[in-house]
Amino acid sequence: MNIDSPLISIAMATYNGENFIIEQLDSIINQSYKNIEIIICDDNSTDKTFEILKYYSIKFPLTIIQNEINLGIVKSFEISLKNCNGEYIVLSDQDDIFLPNKIELLFKNIKDSLLIHSDSIIIDKEKKILFESHFDSFKNRNKKFFLDYLEGNNVTGNSVLINKDLLKYAIPFPKYIRIHDHYLAMCASYHGKIRFIPDKLQFYRQHTNNSIGIKKNNYDTFINNTKADVRSYIEFIKFNKFDKFNQELYIHLTLKLGIINGRCNNKVPIKKVLSTKGSIKLIFVYILFYPKLPYLYRKTLYAFLSKFK
Repeated sequence: MNIDSPLISIAMATYNGENFIIEQLDSIINQSYKNIEIIICDDNSTDKTFEILKYYSIKFPLTIIQNEINLGIVKSFEISLKNCNGEYIVLSDQDDIFLPNKIELLFKNIKDSLLIHSDSIIIDKEKKILFESHFDSFKNRNKKFFLDYLEGNNVTGNSVLINKDLLKYAIPFPKYIRIHDHYLAMCASYHGKIRFIPDKLQFYRQHTNNSIGIKKNNYDTFINNTKADVRSYIEFIKFNKFDKFNQELYIHLTLKLGIINGRCNNKVPIKKVLSTKGSIKLIFVYILFYPKLPYLYRKTLYAFLSKFK
């Protein structure tokens, strides 16, 4: 293997992506960095996605794994990652477009990090630019420590290159994680090896069928995401996934349980709770959105506050 141009795998998960998958595959094949393979887990698509992938596999090193039943985006990405042969791995959604030098720039800048990610240009289904910068419009670019990622995620999967060594810590995925990119960011930041570059290296497409993406916040989505976090944190603590921060995980877990059900049984001294990053914000959320207050009040207040984010 050429040590200056190691094999880089592109891990993709697809599901009913016939409308946009051709543009994405073409953008990958036309990358300035040429030593690549594409590993795709198709989640039992019912449209023409699988036929399109089979056609591309004739002319390009493309490996397709098709799920017999629908397993969801997180499990499909895990399957793709497990089948990658490259020293480095790029994550790819099915509906975005990579700029021609994306892989080359990420590879040149990853250095000793386990995960590097970049900014994106946000477009609609017709490729009209909605936002020139994902980070300027929606994201906090200053996250790099594990506790930052307990407060929330700033890593978008389609912007990521990882060193395959990260999979030693991340695979297998715990049973309950909200989404794979946030989990991988937590793994990389836990080991102190996560890096951000401000280059805009992909068009991040928004349309009505996005599995994830930029969605309008509402109170019900917030509660569902909070429940998903709770399930994740229980798994992390149970299996000592991030054992150096088990107490902080427990604090976030109990505060989020309080937000969901109105009971906060935190057994950690209040001084420690207040000194934990992100806890004061969660306490305010617990007070403002106390579950025993009328639902309409909580829903309306959340919608009002979301305008000021």
